[in-house]
Amino acid sequence: MPKVKMEKNKKDNLTLSIYNDLLSKLMSNELAPGAIIDRNVLAEQYQVSVAPVRDALTRLTLEGFIVTKPYSGTVVKSISREDVIGNLVMREAMETQAVRMIHGDKIIKHYEDLISLANAIEKCSDQTAYWNADVAFHQKLVSLCECQLLINNYVQIMSIGNFYRINTFLMNNDPTKRSSHIELLEQLKADDTNAAVNAIIAHLHAGKEIQF
Repeated sequence: MPKVKMEKNKKDNLTLSIYNDLLSKLMSNELAPGAIIDRNVLAEQYQVSVAPVRDALTRLTLEGFIVTKPYSGTVVKSISREDVIGNLVMREAMETQAVRMIHGDKIIKHYEDLISLANAIEKCSDQTAYWNADVAFHQKLVSLCECQLLINNYVQIMSIGNFYRINTFLMNNDPTKRSSHIELLEQLKADDTNAAVNAIIAHLHAGKEIQF
């Protein structure tokens, strides 16, 4: 393998490792909104040059986790009500499109996998466990559309949505207000596009509250 290519691969691996570590800290609230990020300090902590740190931060910026402000430097993005609502709007648009593509026969074909995920959600009492199980179900649902661009963007939307949830207490804490995923599957099995779209919209809206 040429030396230039080997060096590029090494840098890419370092960038991905740093990105994953920073993302983990964002999701655990170790890096909270408003936290200052110094790339030189990070480079020293990770014992690397500034280049892979810069590239990891660029990716996190593009994904909406951090921002660079004049005179303030790079900081973890503060979350506004508009950000949360925008994320929910994008999620609804993506899931609605996916449901248009998969309702009916495709849901029936993958029903066993989906009902297993739905049953796992129904057993969750802990809020974090519920969220993780819910994400697994909906990502499986969207993956059935087999449109990779939609799937990739949906995964990103759900990732930033999880960050918003952690820091704004988004999601319903009252189990009685949660919409049944088992009932949703039954509705999506029908060969009726309008009914399927209405079902997923009603499901996504059920019990959602934004608390700051």
